[in-house]
Amino acid sequence: MGNRFMEIAFTADVQRKQAELGSRAGYARAAGGPDWGDELGVTEASFIGNRDSFYMASIGQTGWPYIQHRGGPKGFVRVLDSRTIGFADFTGNRQYISIGNLSGDDRVSLFFMDYANRARLKLFGHAALVDAADTEVMARLAVPGYRARVERGMIIRIAGFDWRGMDEDRVGDWGNGKPNGTRDGHFRLALEAPGPFAISSLSV
Repeated sequence: MGNRFMEIAFTADVQRKQAELGSRAGYARAAGGPDWGDELGVTEASFIGNRDSFYMASIGQTGWPYIQHRGGPKGFVRVLDSRTIGFADFTGNRQYISIGNLSGDDRVSLFFMDYANRARLKLFGHAALVDAADTEVMARLAVPGYRARVERGMIIRIAGFDWRGMDEDRVGDWGNGKPNGTRDGHFRLALEAPGPFAISSLSV
């Protein structure tokens, strides 16, 4: 087992290219050891909570990926527990490409960017839609004072994540956690989070 993000991203084809181009040995070391990279720590939670946008890729019926920019007030993406994030889905251009794709394949990939500090958090997950009428769940995703119309909620169960461009001496910039493990610039932190997030109105 080992790093969950690498288990998903480093397919046999990817590993062959890494070996061909000289990076496989280093990544093989980083991927080994105890399981890690699928539970958010305090640093990840703080980093996500300080973003006002992210990019999300989904997969369409033709196999083509689609990338969408999602934005809102800082902190509109909620960390619900160490394996679950969610957000209110505001009305956009009404093309509904992402949510249409999710009806056939719930897998998504997210990039959370901090351009000023040249850091990014990459995340794989399984997405599910929440009906706007589910007041209990939507209350946890609400953004008080933001006037955009909310069409639904979206919950993402985390399958794996990976940091890039994050220096050890800057970990404290985004939270009070401290690294309890590092491999080639990847950090994992412990987070004492509430129990697993349970909802009943998922449509995917």
